[in-house]
Amino acid sequence: MEIHKKIALLRKKRGKTQAEMAALMDITQQTYARIEKGQNKNMPLHRLEQVAVILETPLHVLINEENDLLDQDDIMNIVEELLLYQQRYKELLNEKKVLEEELLKIKYDNMW
Repeated sequence: MEIHKKIALLRKKRGKTQAEMAALMDITQQTYARIEKGQNKNMPLHRLEQVAVILETPLHVLINEENDLLDQDDIMNIVEELLLYQQRYKELLNEKKVLEEELLKIKYDNMW
């Protein structure tokens, strides 16, 4: 993901507005909006560092295009959801087994 898209996503995730970000960075809202639109291709490192600090995100997460934006809460939510799906899968397997046994019983009963 491109840096400007990560910045916009993280800003929204952190519940900040563009105006708040601009004020914290001591720039205009229009200048900040250009950052999120990817129109500021040669953003100085100190600006990227400001963004990272404000968004409580390591700088390397913003710079590395392959880096994920999942935080610990996101990961825990995914794990919990996977565990629920795993439990439901086991329940469905048990239901399938019961239904197969019932079907065999019905077939056997109908043979006589």
